Amino acid sequence: MFKKTIAVLTIAVFLSSSVSFALEDFYSLRARAAAERDQGSVRVPTSDPAAAGVMNRLGTSELPGVFIGSHPDDIEEATTGLQLNLLGSGRNNIYWGVIADGETGVWDNQVEGYQSLPPAEIKKRKVAMREAESKKAAQVMGLPDGRVKFFRFGTGDERPQPPDNKAHKFSETIGPREREFIDHLKDISKRYPAGTPIAVAWNTDEDNHTCHAYCAKFVKAAVDKFVQETGRPVCIVRFKQLQGVAAAERPNAYVLIDQAASDKKDDVLRCHDSQEQRQASQGRTTMVAECRKQESEIKLKGAQTAFPAEKLDEYVRAERFQISELKPVFSKGICRILVVDNSEDDAKITARAIKRWRPDAVVEMATDLNEALDKYMSAARGGEPFEAVVSDVDISASGSARTGFEL
Repeated sequence: MFKKTIAVLTIAVFLSSSVSFALEDFYSLRARAAAERDQGSVRVPTSDPAAAGVMNRLGTSELPGVFIGSHPDDIEEATTGLQLNLLGSGRNNIYWGVIADGETGVWDNQVEGYQSLPPAEIKKRKVAMREAESKKAAQVMGLPDGRVKFFRFGTGDERPQPPDNKAHKFSETIGPREREFIDHLKDISKRYPAGTPIAVAWNTDEDNHTCHAYCAKFVKAAVDKFVQETGRPVCIVRFKQLQGVAAAERPNAYVLIDQAASDKKDDVLRCHDSQEQRQASQGRTTMVAECRKQESEIKLKGAQTAFPAEKLDEYVRAERFQISELKPVFSKGICRILVVDNSEDDAKITARAIKRWRPDAVVEMATDLNEALDKYMSAARGGEPFEAVVSDVDISASGSARTGFEL
């Protein structure tokens, strides 16, 4: 009986715009990158063809890339090598987004005339300083004007902030702004043909910087909603900040950086003069030097684990990434669902419920396991696969009891 039916929802990952995971295509791309771009090279362990397919897609000029940083300078610190590799193909569809205003990353005495300025004006000038540095870095990188979006979703600090000393934590500020972030991704994606994937890069949540971790969770939740609302697949590029070098999550892609690209990355990072000055005044290693040191260690670690047989003397450092792809559960086009139930009446009831939820859905029914398998495989071979199967737990095949889980 229908009232005893347990629906089993099986998500089928079949999209007409799926990424090609052909390794030979990826390696031809890599060879072209090394020969033509002269700005580093990509390495993906052969054991991860999915990552190779996504990197292959990233190397094409029609795929927009959105790089998200928690603070000003985060994007440049972790992804300049990758961006130089992509920009070397002549693409101009890279966008930056900076979540926090970064005001707490500047000391008061770095603001000229701060002694005579009210606190609100000091804050305003700090934010302006950080944003000007980001714009300059994007220009040095080679991005067109207007490609940096400053969200200003808080200071980017978890310490209590004035004036009330408690209500301006980053984690309490960014959550209510999720819709604004999703709409920004939609505005970018509208510039490209329907169905074109969009690449979004942001830091991993395995990061010992509290605000980076909050930002990672915020962006992930927003990207999930973007995918389901638009039906666009997203190529996900997760990067690690300097503080996350020892994180446990294993990278599945590396960007190797030669001396020319390394010098370029140093130039990009030096645009953040406020950070260089602050670190130097504390007797700390500057961001440029620390980034160079840790990325040389990343290159050595990658050479030991991901590509041990290769000769890498021409490269001086490396960035590492965790690559994956997020596809919509249901595309925004035709939604095809297969309902499986021994009882034709119960199958019709389920089909009607689905149509109330999704009026544009194409729902087909099968009343035993063999019929369900035939319809499922025929649809896949015909290029119109079912995106989901809703099945009773107890179904039969040629008189023998089987379960929906086996289907």
